[in-house]
Amino acid sequence: MRATILSHSGVPDGHAEVHRFGFVLEDGDDAPPYAEMISLRTARVIVADSENGNAFVNMLREIVAAAPGSYDLLIGRAFADE
Repeated sequence: MRATILSHSGVPDGHAEVHRFGFVLEDGDDAPPYAEMISLRTARVIVADSENGNAFVNMLREIVAAAPGSYDLLIGRAFADE
């Protein structure tokens, strides 16, 4: 599987946990890519209860670890299964 961050949208001041990230998942098979959005808050919950190795989880770990001022620098980053 491959996960790629496509976008970041910020929110008004005082709502730090509601940053949203658009992403696409591709499994390499004949299935079409799956595009979705996830909030920083949801990413933190998933990362807290997940093991490493999966492209999706690796992407979320990178989002959670990033400094707020660098969220836009994540756009275009791709992650693969380990």
